[in-house]
Amino acid sequence: NVFDVVDARFNIEGQINKIVQFYGEVVTSGAYSSDVYKAVGISGRDTNAKLSEGGINLVFLPELQLRLGKIRIPFTRDQQEARYSYIIQTDWIYDPQGLFDYWRNGLLRLFDGGANLHGELLGGVVRYDVGIFNQASDDEPLNSVAWAARLEFSPPILGFKPETKTTGRGWLHDTYLGKRGDVLSIGLSYFTQDVAVGDSPPDFPPYGTVLGGALLPGGSKKELDVDAYNIDVFLEKKLGPAVINLEGAYVYFDDSHLGYDSLGKLTKKEDSYYWYIQGQILYDQVVGIGKPALYAKYEYIEADNLYHANGKRDDYEMYRVAVGLNYYIQGNAARLTAGVDFVSYDDGAEDYLKENGLEDNITDYYVQAQIMF
Repeated sequence: NVFDVVDARFNIEGQINKIVQFYGEVVTSGAYSSDVYKAVGISGRDTNAKLSEGGINLVFLPELQLRLGKIRIPFTRDQQEARYSYIIQTDWIYDPQGLFDYWRNGLLRLFDGGANLHGELLGGVVRYDVGIFNQASDDEPLNSVAWAARLEFSPPILGFKPETKTTGRGWLHDTYLGKRGDVLSIGLSYFTQDVAVGDSPPDFPPYGTVLGGALLPGGSKKELDVDAYNIDVFLEKKLGPAVINLEGAYVYFDDSHLGYDSLGKLTKKEDSYYWYIQGQILYDQVVGIGKPALYAKYEYIEADNLYHANGKRDDYEMYRVAVGLNYYIQGNAARLTAGVDFVSYDDGAEDYLKENGLEDNITDYYVQAQIMF
């Protein structure tokens, strides 16, 4: 056991004039150097600080804005949400064994260098994003770009209020804790990127490599044109003393990786998909020194035909169930969380882990304090 600072974030945000907004976030972690951690038997941890994201937003009109810098990719809702507002602090695609790191931190990386043209129409009822981003994952890294497009809609009925991204950061939230009123948002989006991959040892993996927050080539044999499609829904509504929060999404990746064909050769372009549903019920009254909330989440991810052994091929599959309690002392600025995550790897993923002497069913318990000032 060790007490440590694993995630400290320093933010700056402001506005120079009516047009120019700016922001930046530096993330630091680790109270000791890597030598100290290694000496006490903790691997993979170090003291570091890096620019997580930052840039400018040029507001020509509410309907016409341009965000530049190392910025959020406007594909899924998850990628645009403020991390401090996450209902479930263990995030999405919680994958203790790292089998789906390519999807979580590669294809669905939060941010990259780029430019995003966006705006809010009809008073924010309709919101759009069209962005281009660095593409370091193809066979000629950074010589072409990845494209993202997103359309959001908030029905102007039943008192629902639209969200806004007319700020320096342009972040959405996992929950507004009832402060924004009733909110309903529906998002449709598309993201395309090229990924160079390998198809035989030692030129693995059959998908891209994630390194330092960037998606890089996984090999030099083939190049995949990975097209991704997403639909997500967000609802937050106050009912008496409760604030109900529901969110769900489905993401489909076309030609995301190479899988095994019927002859056991790693040459076949395969697809993958991911979906989740989550919710929270907040009791919007002070109990003790804060407001309690119960949350739950179910998520599932599948990658076709990534496993092959003894003439058998199978999919990599994983599902995760999360439940827990949030206790909001001062909104997200002062919050306590206690939760449990149960993760199960199935089919080819289960077989792979068992063959390598690794656990295929994992239960993690955690307690976390979040303080922002």
